[in-house]
Amino acid sequence: MKKQNLFFLILLSALTLGACDKYLGGSSNLVGTWDIYSITQNTYTNGSLDSSNVQNDMGTFSFNSGGDGNYSVKNGEETNSGTFDWFEQNDKVFINMLNLTDSIMTKNLAVGFDVVTNTATQQVWSLSFSYYEKDENPTTGATVNYLKKTYIEMDLRKQ
Repeated sequence: MKKQNLFFLILLSALTLGACDKYLGGSSNLVGTWDIYSITQNTYTNGSLDSSNVQNDMGTFSFNSGGDGNYSVKNGEETNSGTFDWFEQNDKVFINMLNLTDSIMTKNLAVGFDVVTNTATQQVWSLSFSYYEKDENPTTGATVNYLKKTYIEMDLRKQ
């Protein structure tokens, strides 16, 4: 359950900053409704692959031409939804969440995605981040900090 909540938290965080020359209402491949076809998450501990998780059919994102939008994302048995502002700049997509139904998130959280694929029918974005996780060494009982790195790739398909 903890990994699922972390995955959802990462997804929502990732969906808050993002993408190409700043979009100001002209033509963008993002305008429209997109299905979250798949999300792949690889987690590394001290440089070694620790886990790999692929989830399919997680919900939708709708990008409006005015730079706002809304989402509906599945989190296990629950569906979370809200609104966001977005823009594209320098091969990145930035999404700024305006309201989140998940109480551990705060208003105006933002994340940037690197754009891997940018077509009118498919968007592939990636995001990576690192953090330290404390654990106890079972042999010595000492507290150890493990460097964790998470790489996420999100595949969106136009409806």
